[in-house]
Amino acid sequence: MAEGSGSSARAPYKSFRHSTRERLLKEMLHSVKSGDSPNDWKVLVIDELTVRVMSSSCKMADITDEGISLVEDLNKKRQPMPTLEAVYFVRATNESITKIISDMSGKFPLYKRAYIFLSSSLTPDLLNIIKSEKTVIQRLAALKEMNLEYITIDSQGFVTANAMALEQLFGENSDTSSDYEEMIDTIGTRLATVFVSLKEYPSVRFGAPKAQSSEDELPAARNLLSAKVAAVLSERLAKYKSALADFPKSETCDLLILDRSIDTVAPFIHEWTYDAMCHDLLGIEGNKYVYEITTGDKLERKEVLLEEHDPIWVELRHLHIAEANLKLTDKMNQFGSKNKAAQIRLGAKEGQDISTRDMQKLVQALPQFREQLDKLSLHIQIATVLNEKISEQSLSDIAALEQDFAFGGGSSKELVRLFNIKPDMSLENKLRLLLIYASAHPDKLDAIKRQQWMKAPSRKVKKEDIDTWDFSRFYPVIEDIVWALHKGELSKEDFPFVKEPVPISMPNTSTPATSHKVPQSMRTRKSTWATKNATDDNPGSETASSANVEGKRIFVFIIGGTTRVELKAMHKLTLKLRREVILGSTSLDEPHQYLEVRHTRGSGVEKQFIRAHQVSECDLVAGPQNKCSAPCDHSTTIFLLLLTMLLLVDAFVIITVYESRIFIWPPAEASKTFQLIYALG
Repeated sequence: MAEGSGSSARAPYKSFRHSTRERLLKEMLHSVKSGDSPNDWKVLVIDELTVRVMSSSCKMADITDEGISLVEDLNKKRQPMPTLEAVYFVRATNESITKIISDMSGKFPLYKRAYIFLSSSLTPDLLNIIKSEKTVIQRLAALKEMNLEYITIDSQGFVTANAMALEQLFGENSDTSSDYEEMIDTIGTRLATVFVSLKEYPSVRFGAPKAQSSEDELPAARNLLSAKVAAVLSERLAKYKSALADFPKSETCDLLILDRSIDTVAPFIHEWTYDAMCHDLLGIEGNKYVYEITTGDKLERKEVLLEEHDPIWVELRHLHIAEANLKLTDKMNQFGSKNKAAQIRLGAKEGQDISTRDMQKLVQALPQFREQLDKLSLHIQIATVLNEKISEQSLSDIAALEQDFAFGGGSSKELVRLFNIKPDMSLENKLRLLLIYASAHPDKLDAIKRQQWMKAPSRKVKKEDIDTWDFSRFYPVIEDIVWALHKGELSKEDFPFVKEPVPISMPNTSTPATSHKVPQSMRTRKSTWATKNATDDNPGSETASSANVEGKRIFVFIIGGTTRVELKAMHKLTLKLRREVILGSTSLDEPHQYLEVRHTRGSGVEKQFIRAHQVSECDLVAGPQNKCSAPCDHSTTIFLLLLTMLLLVDAFVIITVYESRIFIWPPAEASKTFQLIYALG
């Protein structure tokens, strides 16, 4: 029987983000609200992590509605407000507790009383420190562990805010660093708070460590990442199970813990959905889009959040950019024909007279008219900029080759040819193509690394994707893994349980919305990026709330960062499986962020984890300090790329594009070239 059969014994369905928001507003802020008079207003004190927790799920208006008049930073100097009570929502650290004690002790405390809510569990030592402060105890109105230490990034996604996980867990010599075990403990602890918030007790599985030979250079600690995080998580959950009365005593959902090596193409490929392209091409930080408009003679700078409160954003975010363009055109046409205010305004432009009655209708419709028009104008402006960048960067040519590489096709000759006919291609796009090529061609590696690389899951073109929008055939490996988990076909050898659950015979209530079609191998075709037939299977604006969710939740957690293409896949699977599929990770990263990941050398931190340089053949022949005298025959451009374990199963590898061939050199054969790269860099 499929593992998804049967629904969990949990409360009526609430979306992941809604459940988080409800805990913050109702369980925390509303529980201390005493009235609506000015004397009852409170100050909310938060730290650098909890401010992100709050802002990811709640708006300022929500917080104000619960009696909060001011939000303060725990780590900044604050003005005394002895007539107001304070609500602290902070991490359970020695630094936080020390600051709270400093605020509330002595003859003149900062606040009248304090309600302390902690994002994670309080240790006995810290509790004893609080108890020892008599004046603080007298002014303490509440002390509660919220166990909520994650950031929602989507209605079906979250991160544990461990942006340094990739460097500290995957970097060279990372396993010998003091940060290694601390990072694993933090990830496991924060991940546990997700299940406390949702009152879910997961059946935990993880990516099995790869078998290693005596010649294997992959550090054992890095190979055990998923198992280590799973162990920490299970320990934390066992404590919650025994300590919390309302926490489930048996498994209610499925959790699969993986690491970034599960799919080395997803971080670099150009994803053609509206959401992914906005973040990839527009340099959006978080969800804040900054743009300029001309009003009269002035250039005005505006900021807007691309989030789920914007219905147009929700509808467009998972659509192919070409389909998003069509949707926007249709919306603008419908808006112009149906909106009364728009019709009147358009009539006025054509020289038609406006009656008094029409003027009255215009005034009544104007606020809504402006809001709708502003939203439409924003997304039309965004789509216009995206289309310009697609054209400027020749992304259709790049994407065609990326798609071929991702499914095992393409050749080095095609790659070099593209480099030659696109001399202005950006360094970032060259890097991304090379990295995808390296991931898809393990035959270029030496024997040991090839054997390790071959163990990575592969993807096949699916029938349902043959006639979709061009460049949208790529899908992340985790999509197939979740399918297998749902159907009860996921290998227990490759993805073992921490503790295998006892099978329970239950009626099947989670039949997939559509049958999963068996993948078939074929090479992707090339054509214009705005071409599509009528069989596109795109989740569009639908989410778990609109799907008939019946089965147990499925959680997937990726150590080392996740991508927007993987987040989109969770929405797609939720609709198909009728089970809410939630994606978690240590961070949500854009392609350029993976190319700029830091690595540590000595006591300093250098900017790039992946270093890349374009050099001429002269540099290789004569060296950077001894240039050939012009003219010379060394005109061929050579592209050198220094990689880390992020992509290949080795500490360092160099990819060289030379004339019409591509070489991937292992470290032992490339020491001189390393010296050259560092000299050039």
